[in-house]
Amino acid sequence: MSNFLAHPHAKAPVRDKLAQIYDDSVEHLSTALSIQEKDLSLSSRSIDKGVVIASCLAYFSNQYSISAVAVHLYAVNDALHNLSDFLWFINGTSLVVMIVGPVVAYYANFKTRKWIILGGLIFGVVGQLVSGLARGVHFLIIGQALVGASLATQPLMVTIPAEVLAQNKRRLAQLATNMAGGLGGLSGAILGGVMLKPHTTSDVPFAWPWLFRVGAALYGATLVLFAVTYQPLQPRVSVSQIKPKFDWMGWCLLGLGIVPLVTGLTIAGEPSSWGGLDVIIPLTVGCSSTVLFVIWEICGTTTGLFNHDMFKHGRNFPITLALFFLEGVLFVVFLVWYNQQVYELFVDDPLLQGLRFAVFYGAITLLAPLVAVYCAKTKSIKSALVVGYVVIVAAVILMATSTLQSGKLVIFYAALAGIGLTAPLVTLMTSIQLATPVDLIHAVIPLATLMRTLGIVVANVLSDIVINTVFDMSLRERLSNALLPLGLTPQNIDELFWAFRARSEELVDIIGEKEGFSAKVIQLAHEVSKDAQLAAFQFVWIAVAVLGGLAVIGSLAMSPVANPMPERTAPITVLQAAPEEPSPPYSLGPSPRTSGHLTIIQGNEKHQVDSGSEY
Repeated sequence: MSNFLAHPHAKAPVRDKLAQIYDDSVEHLSTALSIQEKDLSLSSRSIDKGVVIASCLAYFSNQYSISAVAVHLYAVNDALHNLSDFLWFINGTSLVVMIVGPVVAYYANFKTRKWIILGGLIFGVVGQLVSGLARGVHFLIIGQALVGASLATQPLMVTIPAEVLAQNKRRLAQLATNMAGGLGGLSGAILGGVMLKPHTTSDVPFAWPWLFRVGAALYGATLVLFAVTYQPLQPRVSVSQIKPKFDWMGWCLLGLGIVPLVTGLTIAGEPSSWGGLDVIIPLTVGCSSTVLFVIWEICGTTTGLFNHDMFKHGRNFPITLALFFLEGVLFVVFLVWYNQQVYELFVDDPLLQGLRFAVFYGAITLLAPLVAVYCAKTKSIKSALVVGYVVIVAAVILMATSTLQSGKLVIFYAALAGIGLTAPLVTLMTSIQLATPVDLIHAVIPLATLMRTLGIVVANVLSDIVINTVFDMSLRERLSNALLPLGLTPQNIDELFWAFRARSEELVDIIGEKEGFSAKVIQLAHEVSKDAQLAAFQFVWIAVAVLGGLAVIGSLAMSPVANPMPERTAPITVLQAAPEEPSPPYSLGPSPRTSGHLTIIQGNEKHQVDSGSEY
């Protein structure tokens, strides 16, 4: 082949095309040989089992940290007598993941992942220790923000089994890490309930510090195991060799947009706060920076955080990005607001609450292997996604129709939600990788995590605004309708309104001791308050059902997934028509004095080149 390419009579365009095909063939062959050699060498590395165990423990630790706080969020804040800042436990962590994640993923491409992962785990240990030693809500928020730096490295854990294991063992390792994450969430829900039970020897109503001390111990064990067992094969690469460069402009605009925007919306969770400067200024800065970020990513660069080449290979990529956002919405609504509804309306025992929600993580843990096997057998992701989203929409609709007598039924609804979310959690990352060009796969994992986390933050903030607004509007009207016929004055009703609005049982008890407030009145006021809370939660569930319907439509709109594995390079055949006069020896085409053509065949592709034309 090289003799043909070097012959002086070969036409330049034809020679260039054949050279490209030849180089591609050699590249595919060398890649296959290197992969085979790597797999053979990896099969003998027994220490890699320890790395897989460390990856599983990291997934377990991260999901424990998420569920232990989110499931019992209201109980922890109730123990600290501070319900106004409870959203920052989730939003602070999520914002750190959104901002730090893209930088971590980029630098992991040319620096060894070991030190990045170890650095993230150190932040996890420190963050949990700060949370466990704190006695105020603000120190707890700072501690959980530090834990967010550890969660930002979780996408790198996906690559560890693929880096250190032979190819035939990677699926089992990935399945093990997913199941470890499910078990971590399950443990966080149950153990968190045990640690938040009333503790007579504590100076606070709950033994909440142990919730975070166990998390610190888990991160510490993971840190030691990774440091001892992980010996990365990834070579160091110079920063100048990485293309495209990191989009620092887009990253700065993203941070300047999302952080003030979330801050303003969180402060505006109270309806009376919308007119304050502490809301208007962050919202103005955030909206302006977000608009600039969108303009920059569309018009200012083609290789930014949202690389334009990712969107040029069919509709699956943008659809899957949208599904990641919707998955974050559906996940956090059950993780945070389902548990708040259970705690406020059905049971205020943290252990019973954790046991009720454990079925959510239990369903995910048990079904994850079955979903993986089904997708591998059918070679289909679309059907699993459609069924999963249909099931979770059914769970959301059932929650929207729940009543104050649905205390036991909501346990089944949580299990149904876990069943539905299993398919998106297991398959979406695979779907977006298959829809991405091979040379950009390293950039798509942090992008998918960013979209999922954005869905979590947006749903968290907007749900808080909706619940507070609907609760305020409904509570005042319901109190008036129920208590005015009993002889209470508007001033008495206003006192009860502000006490229930603050969700303070102490204030309600103080009001109940005043003249004119009988036990019957206070009991009726409690019932009215619960009705108003239920109406507020139902409003959120209805809105989420609409978003779930969009997820079903998006899944149905996905095109069939192509085979992700590159096919074996087909042999190249060059056929030449018989010339009228002999051609020079080793010629790739007829001589200038002849007429004829070349036929180049590779696999099912056939190209004809006339002697007088360019290929």
